[in-house]
Amino acid sequence: MKKVLFLVFFCGLLFFPLSSLADGTYRATIKGTTYTVTYDGLVPCGKDVEIDGHTFSEIFSGDKEICPIASHCEMPCQFCHFFVMLQGIIEFLLVPPDGIVFIIAVIMLVIGGAMIIFSGASPSLFKKGKDTITWAIVGLVVIFGAWLFVNTFFLMIGVADWTELREGWFVIDCPIELP
Repeated sequence: MKKVLFLVFFCGLLFFPLSSLADGTYRATIKGTTYTVTYDGLVPCGKDVEIDGHTFSEIFSGDKEICPIASHCEMPCQFCHFFVMLQGIIEFLLVPPDGIVFIIAVIMLVIGGAMIIFSGASPSLFKKGKDTITWAIVGLVVIFGAWLFVNTFFLMIGVADWTELREGWFVIDCPIELP
């Protein structure tokens, strides 16, 4: 058990720097206008983000309510940004081609294949390689099966009809309240 925890911790430290490559988009309603916001990194606010091809500073630098200091204007953080950040993390982990889950699965498949190829007369190494491949595939099936189950459940109970989530439960609209 200690070896497994150490491996999980080590892999977490190994892949954590990749989280800086995460990015995402979300819809933000600012003063009655809906914009598409694109951000880099895990945090979707508190910085000069891109809104419909322009920076937040370019759009709102003339508005003294939003940007009292025109040279330093950033998207203010709201409670909904927490959910936008969670969505970005989930997409970073799961959505191909950059999904970390796929990268880890490919690495595990290669390791399992190498164990099988180099097992020679060692049946225990052959079994470990076979188990590694099996569990990598089972892990992918469980991860994406869970998403499919949640999505199907929400479709069956009609969550789009009573929550206005016409584009899906995984699309976040973030209303921004400005001073």
